[in-house]
Amino acid sequence: MSLAGGRRAALALRAGTGVTCSADAAIDKVITSVPGLQTETLAFAHRYAEQVTSDCQVYVTAKNSDRPSFGRTRRPSS
Repeated sequence: MSLAGGRRAALALRAGTGVTCSADAAIDKVITSVPGLQTETLAFAHRYAEQVTSDCQVYVTAKNSDRPSFGRTRRPSS
């Protein structure tokens, strides 16, 4: 969904609720009014998603191979 599409959706959701401001519209206004901020924000989001995906893969690999991960150790079976 584009930023403008998100704004329309937010406006449609708040219609008739008495809410006079939209956080999505305010964020959209700032991001599109500052040169380069939209590109920078999108690049950050992509880097963050890649890091989360990588961290998840490391965790799943460690868990599935019964290796401790992230400082946790497995309790011995009794």
